[in-house]
Amino acid sequence: MRSIQFVFVFTTFLMLGNTSCSTNDSCENTICLNGGVCVNGICDCPERFTGPNCQEQLTPDKIQLLAVRVARFPAFNGDRQWDGTDGPDLFFRLYDEDGPLAQPLTLIENADPAREYQFSINTMFLFNVTQLYTLRLLDYEGVGILSEDMGEIQFHLYQDTNGFPGRIVVDDGGPLAFTLDVEYLYSDAASESGF
Repeated sequence: MRSIQFVFVFTTFLMLGNTSCSTNDSCENTICLNGGVCVNGICDCPERFTGPNCQEQLTPDKIQLLAVRVARFPAFNGDRQWDGTDGPDLFFRLYDEDGPLAQPLTLIENADPAREYQFSINTMFLFNVTQLYTLRLLDYEGVGILSEDMGEIQFHLYQDTNGFPGRIVVDDGGPLAFTLDVEYLYSDAASESGF
């Protein structure tokens, strides 16, 4: 009787041992990027990403421009200050390939080139997210007087490898630099800020 019990216990041990060794994790060799989660061997990608491993960014339908700041501008216009004894009265113009799109609601008066300034703007939607944009900085001189051009910088608002930053730095190393706060929007009404 003792030998039958031993055989029964030994056989049960072997069966349980073989069962636990045969489990197969379908996600064991699956790598999901950008916050994707493996489910039954397939990556379930988060909003904004696609591809077998969630490696590709989805291009947004539009980008909402929330804020524009000038981070750097030239202190002098050639060998003279912009407005004589005080600083320039700043405003910008945003252009796409078709022409002007926006400018701030108010000027920044007597700006100090050692400081960063945020412009007062109406938030706006940019629909051609992959095209080339231009930001031009100007010094307002008064009603009926031509504003002085302080320079411009061109940039692409969206790139398929940028990782969806909520703050975009527009800086080519020249005399001007801007930062833009943005939000990426998709047609399914899903939106998420990048910061």
